[in-house]
Amino acid sequence: MTDRADANDPKLTIDEHQHARYDGEPFTGVVTEFDDAGVIVAMRGYREGAPSGVWQGWYSGGALRFSGSYFDGRRVDEWEEWFPDGRPSLLEKYTVEGELLDRTRWDATGAVVERVNDRTAKDIDPDAPDLAELDFDERARKYLRDGVGFAGEAISRASDVDDESPIVRVVTYVDGHANGPTRTWYSDGVLRSSGTYANGHPVGTWPHWHPDGTKHYTVEYAADGTVLSKTVEER
Repeated sequence: MTDRADANDPKLTIDEHQHARYDGEPFTGVVTEFDDAGVIVAMRGYREGAPSGVWQGWYSGGALRFSGSYFDGRRVDEWEEWFPDGRPSLLEKYTVEGELLDRTRWDATGAVVERVNDRTAKDIDPDAPDLAELDFDERARKYLRDGVGFAGEAISRASDVDDESPIVRVVTYVDGHANGPTRTWYSDGVLRSSGTYANGHPVGTWPHWHPDGTKHYTVEYAADGTVLSKTVEER
């Protein structure tokens, strides 16, 4: 099987998910697209049918149109797109697992028309600090900011050393103690659990999910944090 294919080759098929087959088999290699003048306007890499490797596209005049990378069908690192005059139209940042961390979209005048990041996608206060940035009072057993019991949302990330790693936990605090809604996520962004704290302990209903998004189990807590029941879902 060839490792290079013309986008107009009748033996090549690409579905709505950008998966490619050549002569009925998953394609591995580079698909090249040409304009009517025979000038290359796009090169897209594939592995076993899935987008993988560098993807780049150009306008007919030679200006870069898009550039980025895929791995096993997922966008990774940075994905960029431009208008014909060279102005940026889109910048996306992804984790190595393909989770979107940040998206900025501009119109042709250079105005920002969309801004999405890990915080906005998960409906987290844009000013929520990283929990590691707060001080912890061992005697009072509570978190402080500028010497005062912290109030608001605080986040935790998948990595303690990478401040751009995915947010995996958000907790609401009142006077330095967990008090209010909390949620956790897997590193790929799938919701892991959801619940409520009161005076530092869990209360009410706490559902938990598998990495594939299906319900795993649910824990019911009493007002004092005592576990009342745990119901495991059958798979």
